[in-house]
Amino acid sequence: MRKRSWISNVNYCLHDLWLYNKKAIFALVIEVLTNISSAVLTIFLTYFVVQSLTVSTTPASYISLISILSAAMFVSTALQIWSSSYYNWESTFARCYISWLRMNTKILRTDYQNVEPRDKRTALMKGFQALDSNWVGIESLMKQAPLLLIGLIGMIVYATITAIYVPWILLVMVFMLISSILWTAWGNAYIVRMRGRSEKDYTRAYELNKDVTSLTNAKDVRSYQMKPWFDGAYEILSKRLFDLQIKTNIRLFAGEVSNNIFLFIRDLVAYMLLLPQVINGEISLSTFTFLIGIVAGFSAWVNSFVTSFNKAHIDSPLVTDYRNALEIKDVFNHNKGLDVNSLQKPFKISLNHVSFRYPGADKDVLHDVNLEIKPGEKIAIVGNNGAGKTTLIKLLCGLYQPTEGTIAINDHDIKEFNIDDYMSLISALFQDVHPLAFTVKMNVTCCLDEDADEKKFLDAIERAGLAKRISELPNKENTYISQEFDLNGIQLSGGETQKLLLARALYKNAPLLVLDEPTAALDPLSEEAMYKEYLNFTKGNTSIFISHRLASTRFCDRIIYLANGTISATGTHEELLEKSKDYREMFDLQAKYYREEKGGEDDGQAKVGSSI
Repeated sequence: MRKRSWISNVNYCLHDLWLYNKKAIFALVIEVLTNISSAVLTIFLTYFVVQSLTVSTTPASYISLISILSAAMFVSTALQIWSSSYYNWESTFARCYISWLRMNTKILRTDYQNVEPRDKRTALMKGFQALDSNWVGIESLMKQAPLLLIGLIGMIVYATITAIYVPWILLVMVFMLISSILWTAWGNAYIVRMRGRSEKDYTRAYELNKDVTSLTNAKDVRSYQMKPWFDGAYEILSKRLFDLQIKTNIRLFAGEVSNNIFLFIRDLVAYMLLLPQVINGEISLSTFTFLIGIVAGFSAWVNSFVTSFNKAHIDSPLVTDYRNALEIKDVFNHNKGLDVNSLQKPFKISLNHVSFRYPGADKDVLHDVNLEIKPGEKIAIVGNNGAGKTTLIKLLCGLYQPTEGTIAINDHDIKEFNIDDYMSLISALFQDVHPLAFTVKMNVTCCLDEDADEKKFLDAIERAGLAKRISELPNKENTYISQEFDLNGIQLSGGETQKLLLARALYKNAPLLVLDEPTAALDPLSEEAMYKEYLNFTKGNTSIFISHRLASTRFCDRIIYLANGTISATGTHEELLEKSKDYREMFDLQAKYYREEKGGEDDGQAKVGSSI
């Protein structure tokens, strides 16, 4: 991942603000100018008040001068308040609109193999940390930009005046600035060094909180009396984070102590140099007041600059993570590709010497797989856990690219297609997918209601076996799933959830159907009915099924038996019983389980046994 300077990151954030609202940059300039002018006008106002009181001045000229300066102060302060408020609000909107939208688009559009592996997922999640709130990461750097400029310009202006009248003070201030920056750098280096550890602990604390409040875990937490365990875990994490924060604060506090020491030296030198000049009549009382104000103001600018400098250095690594996350490269084709509409349907699918190894793994999950699926053929992929079934489906669906070999549709490597176009050809139902917290209709159609095809929707839920259940709901298809957005939302059973997701696949009606354990949560009777529906749905289409229940795959034209990442055997159910010892043993084991203690088992198991 690339390293970037804090100046580069500030420019990047300001560019986002420019993209959102160019007027915000104008407000930034106004904020800088009015902050400097307000400070200078305050000192001059004090100077002229003292000058008027110590030198003979007519009331009219005194009132006129004070009125002009006060009016200027009022205008400058008003502009300062407006520009600061406007700039800060626009910074928030820019983060929420430009930066959030860009990061969300990256998450939603990047290749799946940039999302599932832990290292890539961590990199993307770290990118979101720069968007956590108004005072960290991107928005914080936006807000530090005017403060950095104000502090820098203020130091230059006041340093110039100080150098003319009391140069020794300037020397003290320079040492103060250098000391502050060095102490700050020391503290920041510790923060950066400990960041990995703190992130892990904050992540653990977040996950613990999510587990405690999850409705899914509520029964287990109570049944197994897990409260003491959660309390202990929280206590350990809180202590580690507290200790780390104390050590960080000590380092940052050292810089504050240094600043206070230099402030004492500054005041001592200032008064030692200026008081004798006032007493000896070398400078007037008003000039003394003016110079003391300049000296004090210079210290304020130093503190302001160092504080912003410090904050910018803390936020910059977050912005670097954000930019690096956006630059994670895709591996599939996201540009123009072959026209999917020109493909003859149903498809032929070819796997040629396909091997795949997950990032960081020491061996292949799939090795030298060769398979040809004929147009319109119904294929079942079976095997023990870990055989590579789901990984094969991920490759076919374009979620991963093979480590070696090629996958082709009608003899065209899938790399030649735009990946979005390619995925439009597939209706996939995965075993670990959960409904979204939206309405039933939105979950099936995957679009807004006004864009949905009502006839297709009704047909899909009917064929999936959900029509009756939905008709009984108070809000019918507009009922929300879960109570995240609606207190009248419902919780679907495991079987109902799989029917809902099947309806989604039916609604899409793509020419290639891929089902990964589609009936795992269904009872045997519902499973049989659903497989019959699959038979009707897949007529004329190419379809691929994964199942652990070998008897359920009889309706397929061919069964592929995977073992240890390779194709061990292929054929019909009857053929595999004859020629594959492993397949036969797996089938017999399942049959034995369902037939065992017949009469003592429930009716559903007896029926499965009889079907076997």
